[in-house]
Amino acid sequence: PSFAAPAILASEALSVSSLVDEVPQLYPRWISKQLLRAHLNVAFVTLTCVSFFCTACMITFHHVGPGQAFLVYLCAFLPAMWHAYLQSVDAYPVLTKSLITSFTYIVGDVLAQYIQMRTQIRLSALKRTDSLSGCTVITSMSPWRYTRSGIVGLVVLGPLAHYYYELMAAFHDVPVICKIAIDQTLYLAFYNTVYYILLGLLTGRSLMDVARKYRSQFWPLLIAGWKLWPAVGLITYSFIPTEHRVLFVDTVELVYSAMLSTVSNDSTAQHTPPTARALSILLQRGKCCNGSVHRTVAQ
Repeated sequence: PSFAAPAILASEALSVSSLVDEVPQLYPRWISKQLLRAHLNVAFVTLTCVSFFCTACMITFHHVGPGQAFLVYLCAFLPAMWHAYLQSVDAYPVLTKSLITSFTYIVGDVLAQYIQMRTQIRLSALKRTDSLSGCTVITSMSPWRYTRSGIVGLVVLGPLAHYYYELMAAFHDVPVICKIAIDQTLYLAFYNTVYYILLGLLTGRSLMDVARKYRSQFWPLLIAGWKLWPAVGLITYSFIPTEHRVLFVDTVELVYSAMLSTVSNDSTAQHTPPTARALSILLQRGKCCNGSVHRTVAQ
């Protein structure tokens, strides 16, 4: 099956006996881990797609009613989903915004892993990176890593964003520029710190180790945020209703969450997904005879 491609890649690349002797830790333990990752990723994607499809169908059917033509249901899809969102954010504001934030950080982490893996392979002298299957890369990602990001978004960042924007909305007379200034200093610094430290703790690292590494990342993260969030804050406080601000910010935050995930998980070799790391070892040792890795990747 296609989701087993990372394991097939490893199996063929490690078929050279001398290479197996040099990197025995990659075989067979690495293959079994890759298969587990692939199956978990495929299960997650499948479950997410099926759940979304079934939920969307039920919402649209309930919104339009029975006995309508397919085109009617198709045209009513977006209005029905928006209506369902409005009902949900009105009845369960914290839960709805937390789920949206969790989804945002899961997608952001997936994007970060994808970019990191392709970069790692490119730095490992694999010239034909354009032939690397996107499916192969995605199924090789760490499910534990994007799960951790989703948990932090669901339990902490979603509720934090909800109550923060409710608090800002209570100060009607405060100028927008002052709210943006608070956004880009106190709130952004606290937000980044919470995400970085919680994600580090969930990886099993000690609080002291996480805090020590975060000290070197604090200002770079804050400065990177200043390139994006002031403009977003101007739009948020000027045009977006309070109940929809988390949705709007989370939409923009897809890119920012990918950057946060990349920095928080550290893009060194010990934290990159194992397929890229293994390819790096194989290619650096120069034992991939007759371009077998290139042919395998192209498949």
